[in-house]
Amino acid sequence: MIDFFKSTAGMVLIVTILVGIAVHAATGNFFTAYNISTLTRAASFIIIISFGQTIVLLTGGIDLSVAAIGSVSSMFAATFYG
Repeated sequence: MIDFFKSTAGMVLIVTILVGIAVHAATGNFFTAYNISTLTRAASFIIIISFGQTIVLLTGGIDLSVAAIGSVSSMFAATFYG
């Protein structure tokens, strides 16, 4: 567990938690159900693309077109939505 917190991922987690606590202390309404829902919804596209990219990289293929296809798909969706 100590090794995790010394790693880059652990430090990113710690900094993210500290920034969240600081913003909540400054505004008083950061950790509300509505705000967490909005943040999750906004990040969902990037989370889905990153899972796909992770699977591609773990299987040994270095293919960066996953992000490009995700970007093109989002542009088409925005064009047809609006």
